[in-house]
Amino acid sequence: MIPRLLLALVVIGFVFWLLAKYRRLPNEQRKQWLVKLAIGAVIFVTLLAVVTGRMHWLGGVLAMLVGVAKFGLQNFARFMPFLGILKQQPFGNPVFTTPYLRLVLDLKNSSISGEIIDGPHKGTPFAELTDAQFIELEDFYRDKDKRSLYLVRVLRQRLQGANGAQNQQHSNRQEFATVGDPSFKESLQILGLDNLPPEEVTHKEIKTAHRRLMQKLHPDHGGNDYLAARVNLAKEVAIKNTPR
Repeated sequence: MIPRLLLALVVIGFVFWLLAKYRRLPNEQRKQWLVKLAIGAVIFVTLLAVVTGRMHWLGGVLAMLVGVAKFGLQNFARFMPFLGILKQQPFGNPVFTTPYLRLVLDLKNSSISGEIIDGPHKGTPFAELTDAQFIELEDFYRDKDKRSLYLVRVLRQRLQGANGAQNQQHSNRQEFATVGDPSFKESLQILGLDNLPPEEVTHKEIKTAHRRLMQKLHPDHGGNDYLAARVNLAKEVAIKNTPR
């Protein structure tokens, strides 16, 4: 009786932990996390059935192969340490945050999403902003937060194709240093490594993430001066705060 009660308490505690973690995740990461959770649950139940004799080991192998076929080897390998050599690091999309804005770059689709956290047009999707509203946001953030100002210009360049935005980025290149370095947490978000526990991030992963982003964001490749500068700073800060 007591063992069963303890097991029930452990299960309930684990469920509450999962719910709390799910709520803390950004919206764009929740779907991916649920997929990983589903894969882990399938693997656990399959192994438990094999160990307890309720499933023949061949059935367990077959279930694993079905999981590989359905979810992909890369996702499946995350839960199987002995398949680690087949796994590629799952880098996320870069996220740039300020007290006023949150901007997410989808590198695969070359699209931008995010939200206005504070300021004019709070809560309005970026894609619905007019050029006049972008100018209004620039005026609002100019003296309040330089990082937000530069991100608004990035949005104008990407979403509106504003001809002057690119020139503004070049003219202000020397001012980028005045906005300050990102924190370690912000650096991992910018590099797309915030889906990993900070203590598990390595120098190799940081350098790989940096190289991957610069191939997309470097001005010579059609990218943006400010975003490239933030990515370079994020790499420096992340390496300084990572022991290996």
